[in-house]
Amino acid sequence: MKYNNILIIYMKPNSEIEHNTIKKVVDTIKKYKLRYKIIERSFIKKKICCNQDLIIIIGGDGTFLRVSHFIDDTPILGVNANVQKKEGFLMQTNISTFEKKFKEIIKNINIIDIDRLETKIIRKNRQIKLPLALNEVFIGHKLPYKMSRYRIMLKQKEEFQKSSGIIIGTAIGSHAWISSAGGKRLPINKKLFQYVVREPYEGRLHQHKITKGFFKDKEEITIIPESNNLIINIDSLSEEFQITKEDIVIIKSSDRSLKYIQ
Repeated sequence: MKYNNILIIYMKPNSEIEHNTIKKVVDTIKKYKLRYKIIERSFIKKKICCNQDLIIIIGGDGTFLRVSHFIDDTPILGVNANVQKKEGFLMQTNISTFEKKFKEIIKNINIIDIDRLETKIIRKNRQIKLPLALNEVFIGHKLPYKMSRYRIMLKQKEEFQKSSGIIIGTAIGSHAWISSAGGKRLPINKKLFQYVVREPYEGRLHQHKITKGFFKDKEEITIIPESNNLIINIDSLSEEFQITKEDIVIIKSSDRSLKYIQ
């Protein structure tokens, strides 16, 4: 594979090691006399990510997740900018290993397809498509201490629920929030999705049956809000999408997987 266009996206550095990591990546690419463009993550747009042969992300998991929302089918490589401060589960390399990893990629790139989730809101006979989720989709009350009321439909079953919200996650996302909420960790490229209902309210009048489980790539989860105060959040990033009782939310596997470099 030829690398005529490489895009480097970085998180604004806050320490010497983060500055040095950016420099290491740029110097390595220059060493191979390859054409590249570098931008800070706040300036990223969909069109900037188009027509690239490789996208390199320098930062942490949050930067990786944010950038993934702008990428369709370009191979992506994450560089942990500071291994002492950033968990970097999604990042495949760091300042110490980048040059060796990049050399391997130049010789023979190894890509796996990572499944993502597609979320759409059906509102007054029109569809609103949200960014693809690499880790998870959260649906719940906009205030975390308030009860979330909604109906869930899955595998020909339907249930009214009262809870702290629901998390629907991917295989790679099973190592993130949904794991902390009681989900099961899966191999990152497994074609399986899961959901966890957070803190379902069990009382005299109501018992939940659909609280935790898996669904396959041909199946979907439907959520119908029973109040006007629910939001959807994708990958725990800052943007929230308000939904009301007039909406229907459908979550399913996307046919646009992420090209993840091993």
